[in-house]
Amino acid sequence: MASRNWSRTRSAPVNRQNSRPASAPSPSVPISPTFLIARRSLLSRDTLRAVGNTLGSTLYHVLVALLFLVSVAGVYLAIVGQMVGDIRVHVAPFLASFGNYVAALFDAGVPLRYTPFVSAVLAGIAAIALGLLLGMATYHIPARWLDSEGQSEEESRGYLALWTVFWVTIVTAVAVSWWWIRGNEPRLAFLTLPLGVYAGGQLTSFVLYPLVAIPSRIGRDERSRFAGINGLFIYFNVISLVVVTFPYLIAGLLSWHPEGKTAGAWLMSIVIARLLASGSTQKAPAAATGLLARLRRLGPSMRNALLSALATVLVVGGVLLLSVWILDLTPGADPVRMPLAIGLTALGLFVLLGVALDFNKLSLHYFYRDRLVETYLQTFALSPAGVEVSRRDDSEMPLTELLGKGRAVPGQPGAVCVTSAPYHLLMTALNLTASRDMTRRDRKSDYFVFSKLYCGSESTGYIRTDRYRSGETKLARAMTISGAAASSAIGSMTFLAQSFALTLLGVRLGQWMENPRFRDGRRANRNEGGVFWPFYLLREMIGSTDASRRLINLSDGGHTGDNVGICPLLKRRCAVIVACDAEADPMSAFRSLTEGLRQIYIDENIRVDLDLDRLRPDPVTNRSASHWAIGRISYPDAADGYLLVLKSSFVGGADDSEPVKNYRQEHPEFPHESTADQFFDDDQFESYRELGEHIGLRALSDVSELAWRPEQADWLRVWGSLLLSTKPDG
Repeated sequence: MASRNWSRTRSAPVNRQNSRPASAPSPSVPISPTFLIARRSLLSRDTLRAVGNTLGSTLYHVLVALLFLVSVAGVYLAIVGQMVGDIRVHVAPFLASFGNYVAALFDAGVPLRYTPFVSAVLAGIAAIALGLLLGMATYHIPARWLDSEGQSEEESRGYLALWTVFWVTIVTAVAVSWWWIRGNEPRLAFLTLPLGVYAGGQLTSFVLYPLVAIPSRIGRDERSRFAGINGLFIYFNVISLVVVTFPYLIAGLLSWHPEGKTAGAWLMSIVIARLLASGSTQKAPAAATGLLARLRRLGPSMRNALLSALATVLVVGGVLLLSVWILDLTPGADPVRMPLAIGLTALGLFVLLGVALDFNKLSLHYFYRDRLVETYLQTFALSPAGVEVSRRDDSEMPLTELLGKGRAVPGQPGAVCVTSAPYHLLMTALNLTASRDMTRRDRKSDYFVFSKLYCGSESTGYIRTDRYRSGETKLARAMTISGAAASSAIGSMTFLAQSFALTLLGVRLGQWMENPRFRDGRRANRNEGGVFWPFYLLREMIGSTDASRRLINLSDGGHTGDNVGICPLLKRRCAVIVACDAEADPMSAFRSLTEGLRQIYIDENIRVDLDLDRLRPDPVTNRSASHWAIGRISYPDAADGYLLVLKSSFVGGADDSEPVKNYRQEHPEFPHESTADQFFDDDQFESYRELGEHIGLRALSDVSELAWRPEQADWLRVWGSLLLSTKPDG
């Protein structure tokens, strides 16, 4: 869950605004180390709260999903009961022949015969004609009425026209179905009334579609609109065809008496989906055998498509099983009232839990946050009496109390932070998997920054920290989100099956937080109160997060692709940047660093001339030549700067400590052990900490003191000289 990236913002030392706490322990007092997850017994407090948080989070997320599916199943059965009557009586006789079932879906019998379906088709033709006319009207409404988040006015009008056709078709399908049901006895043919409306719309769209071949009359907007409507009705018809087969499947399952067999298969499918999703970003070993291993070796696109299809089957299968159970539990009951009562009861509980519970707090975020706080923001020491007491506690420190003071700059908007230490920025990923912004559609994310003075991103705009959430955003919360690697939304790597499985199981370290841009920031002072959480959980589950609503989804800053955090600094045209690349990188590919450099060149035309060969291990000795490298930053609109990269590496020189050498000898993969192992022991934690300290001291000792004094007119020449000294011919 947590990267061993000790040098990132999540592990930076905390600086309070005024002074060092008077209660800080003296150097002679032994400090007790605290690990993220200590290796302890099954009945220890740490283990118990880990189990309790994990199972509790999963339980409530699954419970809410189950209530939603029960409500869908109950309402669906009530509608089917109104149309068809009792499934056991009117559908079961057709189990012997599916062909007879299909024929009965369209033939309503004497005297109606095919009249209901034909009338539905005609109504569908009329609906699409009305929808097209109303859609054309959307091109004449004022631009201020449009939702133009991340898109042009032209795109907004196109979306609105498509939604107009959608709602006109839905209303028509409901009206036609009600017209035939209210004055007639239940018939199986009434199930296809919505299908008839959609078929009429599909027929009309196919007839009109060739009009796009008339270039003198049809422009790009019309072509896009026709194609969108055609696709919309294809979706309508596919979904409707699936739905009309449900009664046949339900009747078959009822006659089979499934008991727990199908439920077990359904739960097993969830487990398989989760296992496959966990391997979606990694390849199975070549020697691995078995179906699961072969599926994991599929290409990412094929595997993601397969998993997404499996997630869809799980939802559909869940509704089917719950429908069977409802009917099986209520034999002989009214086919409309009883399912409707069960569905509405489940819906009521679903709404109640969705409003009363805060699913930010029911996720694993707070468990992870507490462990990080105990590791980095609290200090405990033994008193003379042998009792462990608190010496420092910054667990509730708001961002506004970080070191520094805001100062206005004449001629510039906003304020700058005056501080004797580096200005603390905490970078997270704003997940934009459903954003209409063309610049974000591939990365599916943006950089959301927390700081003492401002919080926000380019997509949401920035707002003063003392106004954002009433100034109550804690350093601990921002730090935890910055390291929330295990999340359902993970930037460009997000796909449906992964977001579905992790949201359903409550594996969500990220957070939904207030949107600084929502309603022009007038409501950004709220603290996620009064939220109907299932709406956001659903968007998180289907991978549909954006920056147009009240809450935005934030997760690990590495989900932007830049796990080193250099892009926000390069955007600010910093003269000197020290980047600490401490991610697990056994192949020395520098993926996060190079991805950040690639992104900043695409976005800002900023080039960085950087040679990383001295950081790559020798293929024979498996040791690097240096812990650091330096490159020149070429800004298009500012003076050149310098990027100093500190890499988690092993040089093995005489100045390395013997404990670190010993740990390396016993663990050859050090310092790039897999972050999947979250059970830190004393040797491991101290080895990484000491190596990080050594890298920082060794790299900065090679830099002249003048390099850190920007008040000197020629201070950047020191960095230029350092760069020349690292050249092979220097």
